[in-house]
Amino acid sequence: MTLMNMSLQVRQRHLEIMLYARQVEQQITTLYRQGRISGSAYLGRGQEAFSAAAGVQLQSGDILAPLTRDCAARIAFGESLTEIFRTYLGKATGIMRGRDGNTHRGHIRTGILPMISHLGGMIAPVAGILLSRRLQGQDKLANGDLHIGMASIGDGGMSTGALHEGLNAAAVLHLPLVLLVSDNHYAYSTPSTHNYACQHLADRAVGYGIQSHQCDGNDSDACLHTLYLAVQAARQGQGSQMVVASIDRLCGHSEHDDARYIPPSVQETRKDCVELRLEQLQLSGDFSASELSALQQRIDNDIQQTLQQVSKEPEPDAQQTQWQALSHPEQLWQ
Repeated sequence: MTLMNMSLQVRQRHLEIMLYARQVEQQITTLYRQGRISGSAYLGRGQEAFSAAAGVQLQSGDILAPLTRDCAARIAFGESLTEIFRTYLGKATGIMRGRDGNTHRGHIRTGILPMISHLGGMIAPVAGILLSRRLQGQDKLANGDLHIGMASIGDGGMSTGALHEGLNAAAVLHLPLVLLVSDNHYAYSTPSTHNYACQHLADRAVGYGIQSHQCDGNDSDACLHTLYLAVQAARQGQGSQMVVASIDRLCGHSEHDDARYIPPSVQETRKDCVELRLEQLQLSGDFSASELSALQQRIDNDIQQTLQQVSKEPEPDAQQTQWQALSHPEQLWQ
């Protein structure tokens, strides 16, 4: 798939996921400011193009280890709006049963791993699952291609020991791991100039002996094209892949962070990947203004209906809950 033959269906689906992620997180911001969410809210505004492009490449049986800013990848891989809001509102009906923070949700049976940490801790579990499947002879799709595992990291997390150890193991074992690196140029408040000395994070791939790919994370078509190439390489047995996207972060580290450490000159030049995509599709004639308006309204209605339903669901009761999450390990994959 190239930029020339990328189907309109893929581009439309990609846009739909981006809009879902953006509008879901706008609703989460409202809930946070209303005091209805415990803890903070870590949002992916500005990361939707890259995250959604990663998610649409996944197939049933693949593994996704997302971070907090990967709402788009989660939705693309099948996470429901119901589960998102159940976790943020701490409902007993959710998969996490209201027991954990609002960012740690996951569904192992469908291949979405609950997040352990932002700082590289998810690389090793993904590598372990891929190796386990290889040893059991369960690592291939029907067409002979490999199941892949995706793990997400930021530019700050790229400097952690856990990431180095996990990625080195994946490279040595020649595992089909695709590492998504969202470089938004700030590790919390630390700018890239104080975080790494190489010209580009993709330069590190050669040290692990893996392939690297780079793209403009604000450009939807570039994200789709680059992720397609990386995923196909992994599926066809070319080993682990590193994909680095340069992204403009459109918010603070979280909702309690006003990002005043970002210079005004930088803030004024930031691009919004969602707005850019909407403009591109209208200019190309792929979407009319009325079609886009209808799509956004449908998504908003879906979100509001889901939120109304989830808001009525019960809170956890420590005295009544069944604390055993799984009775048998094999239930993880059933």
